[in-house]
Amino acid sequence: MTDRSFRGDPFWAKVEELFAAQRWTELDALVTPRIASATSSAQLWKLLGTEPFASGLFGEDELGVELLRAVMTTAERFERPADRGGALSLVVRAAARDPLDLLVKNEPSVAGEACKRGPLTLLESYEASWVRALKDASPAVRAPAFLALCRLGSPAAGTADAVLEAATKEKNPGALAAALLATSAMAAQGRMPVPPLRVLALRHAGSAKPWVALSAAAALALVGTPLTSPSLPLLLDSFRKPEPAPPALGLRWEDGVETSAGVAARVLVWAEVDDPAAVIRALAELGDYAEQAEEVLMRFAFAGGATLPECGLAREELTQLQRLAVEALRAPAFARSFQFLHRFGLGVPADVDRFLQGNEPFFRPLRTLPRAFHLGRAWAEYCNQTLTAEQVLSAVREELSYDEAVSAFCVRRDFNWFVSTCPSLPRSQDSAPTSRSPMRLELVNRFEQRSYAQPRSLLNSTRRSSR
Repeated sequence: MTDRSFRGDPFWAKVEELFAAQRWTELDALVTPRIASATSSAQLWKLLGTEPFASGLFGEDELGVELLRAVMTTAERFERPADRGGALSLVVRAAARDPLDLLVKNEPSVAGEACKRGPLTLLESYEASWVRALKDASPAVRAPAFLALCRLGSPAAGTADAVLEAATKEKNPGALAAALLATSAMAAQGRMPVPPLRVLALRHAGSAKPWVALSAAAALALVGTPLTSPSLPLLLDSFRKPEPAPPALGLRWEDGVETSAGVAARVLVWAEVDDPAAVIRALAELGDYAEQAEEVLMRFAFAGGATLPECGLAREELTQLQRLAVEALRAPAFARSFQFLHRFGLGVPADVDRFLQGNEPFFRPLRTLPRAFHLGRAWAEYCNQTLTAEQVLSAVREELSYDEAVSAFCVRRDFNWFVSTCPSLPRSQDSAPTSRSPMRLELVNRFEQRSYAQPRSLLNSTRRSSR
């Protein structure tokens, strides 16, 4: 959310000067009045979401404690509840390197490495205020209070009970989503009993409010409950119809607001489900990139990679679930999943159907090989020295006609010839093999030396066919 359109302001020139010189006390003195004069929480997010402050708000760095204290003070004088809540959610966001670390099972989601020490200390100093905020009339204020209290390293006696009681009574969808995430994180850390949290999550598991249903599913998973119907289908709906996070949750990044799809992917990286195929089918409908989507596919279809060799599997070796996973790679969300594609000897998502159909020479299984790889996969094995050149060439000569071999060795995309991609081989875009792909050139030369009884050159055929 960095906006540099107003950077001609002398204020920002001074900010950058003091920041570069690491004169933190002077920087605090300069910025604190700007915070105090803000008339809305949007102004605060814009101010502190602009570099050089943005890396402290959204990234690994820390915003100065005095700046955050000024935000807390400013929040108290805002008249609009939405602005008070927006300012408080900024302080909570600034305390976490990753606001979704609450959804990482078996890792600390409070204190320690998950939080930034200075901002966390500030949160802890306001513990009594956060507890009072749980009873505020505005859900915009209650939501960040839930999320602040679940991060405290050593909460006071009675704080966990106050959080659970408030969560049980919460009705507003945005604040309820925050309450479910907060209580499940506290239960997973042993700071709250699991049974009442599980009852609360089950009560809301079938909610018609997407973020409530999503948070309830995450809560159940965090306390060890396998996801079944209705929790799993509703969670998977987040992939089909992703929605931005409610503002009260403060789930923001420098480049935008977190979506329900991103949260669902975080949960499915580790959650137990009763229908892995449903997860994979939902991922196939994911319209935009989600960072953990590839990891989720790998987990459910290939046991986290344990059943996927370095150079992938042949088409006929795929189980039904694995075939679903490969089919999912056609989705726009996986357009950048190059490593996953390359492990099957594929270059782009458009290759998936051609690989699964196996009709074109390049993608036709070579059944005389030890495993029925298509040429792209056999080529990767040759580069990794698990197949010899003679094994590959014998299979090509035996199973493909000369014209099919030319087609298989040269895959045309957008008027360029591409080498079949594999983990250890650079891509060539020349119209014929060159020294940039010496192993391919060696394979082609050996192919010509012991080729079909035809007076034609594969290299010359390649050049002619590229015109």
